Formats: sequence, structure tokens, C-alpha cells
Amino acid sequence: STMPQPTTAAASAASTAGGTVLCPDGKLNVDLLRKEIASDVSLHDRYRAEDAMKKRAIHSSQNYEEFRNLVLASQLKPVNQAEMSQLFSGGGGGGDAATVGSIKSRVGNGGAMNKAFNI
Repeated sequence: STMPQPTTAAASAASTAGGTVLCPDGKLNVDLLRKEIASDVSLHDRYRAEDAMKKRAIHSSQNYEEFRNLVLASQLKPVNQAEMSQLFSGGGGGGDAATVGSIKSRVGNGGAMNKAFNI
């Protein structure tokens, strides 16, 4: 008897929109696999943080807007004092691009805080 062929689900699990994890020569594309794992871990961390915040905020929020803002803020990371002083130092209070980029990366991608602070 012959070996069963991989199912469509198994075959699709080994590939992504950006390429395949398994190269034609049978070796793993380690860089792509590393990126996929980092992305999945990031999504899982975000899910857990939002879920935990929802469970806390449901008891303390006065209305939906407050609840929503607490959940959106669940991904925020503390900004250290040096970054904060660099951000607001200088004539216009705009800070330099490196500091803004550093803070933006700690805030997260596409969050409400990015829009609120125009970063």
C-alpha cells in the first residue's frame, strides 16, 4: 500500500502568503518560520492582554467607551523617563524621529494611542 498524501490542511499549514516554510530541496526556511512564530506569539500575547483587561474592565467601567478605552490600552508599554523627556524636549515639543519611532514601536501597531498622539 502507498503512503497517504498530506491533506490540504497540512499542506496549507506548511505555507503562507509570503512563501513556504518548506523549501523545494526539503530544508526549512528558518527565517520565514521565525517570522511566523514571532507573529503568532505577538498575536497570542495581544489576545491574552486584551482578554485579561476585559475581565477586569467589565467590573470597573462606567460605560462602554471607558471599557473600550481600557481594552485598547491593554497593549501599551511604559515609556521610560529618558524617552519621555526626549520626546517633549526642544522648541516645538516634537522630539526626534528616533525617539518617536521607539515610543511608537512600544505602543503597538495601529492602536488608538497612535492616533491620539499622532505618532
